[in-house]
Amino acid sequence: MLYVALSLLSCAELATTPANITDCSDRDCRARWIDQHWAETPEAVHAAVGALPDPIERVAVVIQLTEAHPGQTRALCAVLPPGPDRGRCVQLNSRPHLFTARRAPQAEAARPSRGPAGPSRLPPRPWPSALVDVPASQTVCTVPSVSACQSHEAAEAILSRDASAAAAHCQAIPEPLWREECLFMTAQKLVALHNAASYRSAVDLCALAGDFIGDCLAHLSNTLRPGGETHDWSTAVQAADTITATWAEHDPDFGAILVDHFWAAAVWRRYGQQGVVLGAPQETPTAMLPHVRTVSAINLLRLEDPEQRQSLTALTEALVTVMLQSRPHTRRLETLRSTVAFTGDRWLEDADETEAMIPALVLPGGARRPTDRDPEVDAILALLEAAAYHQPPRLDLLAQGRADPRAVVRWSATRLETYPENSTP
Repeated sequence: MLYVALSLLSCAELATTPANITDCSDRDCRARWIDQHWAETPEAVHAAVGALPDPIERVAVVIQLTEAHPGQTRALCAVLPPGPDRGRCVQLNSRPHLFTARRAPQAEAARPSRGPAGPSRLPPRPWPSALVDVPASQTVCTVPSVSACQSHEAAEAILSRDASAAAAHCQAIPEPLWREECLFMTAQKLVALHNAASYRSAVDLCALAGDFIGDCLAHLSNTLRPGGETHDWSTAVQAADTITATWAEHDPDFGAILVDHFWAAAVWRRYGQQGVVLGAPQETPTAMLPHVRTVSAINLLRLEDPEQRQSLTALTEALVTVMLQSRPHTRRLETLRSTVAFTGDRWLEDADETEAMIPALVLPGGARRPTDRDPEVDAILALLEAAAYHQPPRLDLLAQGRADPRAVVRWSATRLETYPENSTP
């Protein structure tokens, strides 16, 4: 409870809480009032917190409320001055793993075919973290809360790439949720600031993050940002090689899945908003090609005139043609006409052994789609996935996919068509 978290009260906690917070004469009373009114009248609490005259008390209240109700206090972040406290408020309200129902974390299952068995799985074998024996920091750090203060100190340690000190500060947080979130955020920040050079140390931090290990490792792949010009992927190849080398001895198959996460995020980040249908750059790594097809398929649909929609066959021919071009388009074709929302997971897990035999590819956002070595079949599968995530869904293309002579195409179209958001009422 917020009231308990803010202070240890004596008999005064039994006192009657006034109807208005303005009638409170001390912090304990105001904490009780906020705690009692949050669930029923959050708007009144927003106004009351914004009106608190003491900036230190205001910060403490907002941070404690955010930690008690992550995902529900974004409007309160604005009452804090710019700085680490407001940043923490915004960040905790932007991380859905803290406030959405979570499936119990599962280890990545061995599949007879390539790709992940599901989203953000744990490594099949625990990673031997070099930080596992780092003791908790003895630094006294309580303002505006222990978790907020120690998380800030951990982030400061990351500026100098001191992963050991960062782990010590996170380990000093008593609540498991916030201790694991500190390790998760710190690992991301390490890679965001220092890129592939700190990837292994970031994996060591993720390995201590409890239920968040799978999400943490996937986010490391998403956070790596290759430099260079739009069609220069040399630094991206180096980043992918770093992931591969890091996992080579421990679990190369799991490392390949993390490389898949990297390419999905990197290609989407660079090509997804270009407003052009891009082909494969020269010397494209094999692992990158199906991700280019994913994004190119999406842009084909986003650029399409809704009054002149093409068939699945015509779109497939266009996608296969553009993928054969050695130099990507650099000219903007036209204004994007529609959007694609990567919400939900259309293939959460393998339903049976037959599905486990279908190669899987990570999508931007962490879901997955089927893939195929045949470029034409993979183009169709990419287009069907784009049709399902299109807003609104392109049900006409899914219906055409169900009539395809190839079993994997028919299965994928049916799977996507029967997904709740795509089902016809």
